[in-house]
Amino acid sequence: MGKVKGLLMTAEAVLYEGLNDRGWTNEQTLAFIKKELGQMAYDHAKSVLEDWNELDNHNNERKVTDGDS
Repeated sequence: MGKVKGLLMTAEAVLYEGLNDRGWTNEQTLAFIKKELGQMAYDHAKSVLEDWNELDNHNNERKVTDGDS
C-alpha cells in the first residue's frame, strides 16, 4: 500500500474513533488529526465528515417525507 493511501486510511480510522469511541466533537477530532497527521490527512478527514453529514441530512429528510405519507 502506498504511503498516501495509508495516511488517508489512518485519518478515516482516527476520525471514526474520535467521534464514536472517544466522544470528541467534530472540531476536536479534526484538530487532533491535523496536529498528529498533517494537513493532507485533515483535508481528507474533513471531506469524509462532510460526506457523512450530507448522507445523514439526506436520510433525515427521507424519514420526514416517509413519515408524512
